[in-house]
Amino acid sequence: MDEHMKQIVTALKPFFNEINECLGRMEKESAENRTAIRRVAVEVSKLKDEMSEVKDTMATKSAVTSMFKLVCDKIDGFLLVIEVARNERTVADESFKLHENRLDEHDRRLTRLENKPA
Repeated sequence: MDEHMKQIVTALKPFFNEINECLGRMEKESAENRTAIRRVAVEVSKLKDEMSEVKDTMATKSAVTSMFKLVCDKIDGFLLVIEVARNERTVADESFKLHENRLDEHDRRLTRLENKPA
């Protein structure tokens, strides 16, 4: 090798050393990044599984609406039974009062007849 070439190689050697050191740091950082990415991938996979489980067990809006309608229908039916019973009770009370008034009237008539001189 001629002298001029040796000078160029000697001048460039620190740059090549610096580039090699930089590449070494980049390889180390790359390995650390790959490790971090693997950890993130594992966590994402776990979260995906958990989300699938939540999705499988979570009621849909239509299911909740359907259950709510069913409950409301049952309550409406129960309220109808109460209303019918209340109406029957009102009719029975009025009938009772009517019979009570008739009995009072009969009682008064019997009393008058019994107290009437013969």
